[in-house]
Amino acid sequence: MNHRNLIFYLLLLVLFFNCYQMPRNYQQSETYSRRKYISKPAINSAEIPHEKHELSDKMKLLVEIRSFIGTPYQAGGINREGVDCSGFVTAVYQSAIGLKLPHSSKALYKQGNSVNRHKLEFGDLLFFRTGRTGKISHVGIFLKDDKFVHASSSKGVIVSDLIDNQYYKTRFVGARRITEL
Repeated sequence: MNHRNLIFYLLLLVLFFNCYQMPRNYQQSETYSRRKYISKPAINSAEIPHEKHELSDKMKLLVEIRSFIGTPYQAGGINREGVDCSGFVTAVYQSAIGLKLPHSSKALYKQGNSVNRHKLEFGDLLFFRTGRTGKISHVGIFLKDDKFVHASSSKGVIVSDLIDNQYYKTRFVGARRITEL
């Protein structure tokens, strides 16, 4: 199985397990069993607010990330014709959930809240020092199981492993949570 198919199946797996969400007002103590609740909803679908029919922010982000896989690297780029690392992050968050972020890895590092590497969640931003200056110079989006997606200057938008890839493992600086998904 090639790398692109593996990425697709990983994202599909994440998508599958995150698609079903119980309604906010559902409680385990209700007399409906989960099976009955799913087969016979307690409310008419016409009564559900329009937003319930839309994808969750997490799913929107995942769909947008998937659409960028394979996009070539272009310094200063911010669209599917070509992106740099911060342009990729900026474009994905803007398009998926309407969140405007700065187009600079250094400026992105000042956004949100710091997150411990062992408590990373989907959508967290990962930061690296890849240049000679020692300053933050690269950013990616955490997926799951130490995998993250980013715009590599040599390969374009790809998925890499934070632990198995020695290059990124040794250059990892920290992570930030921009928003709760």
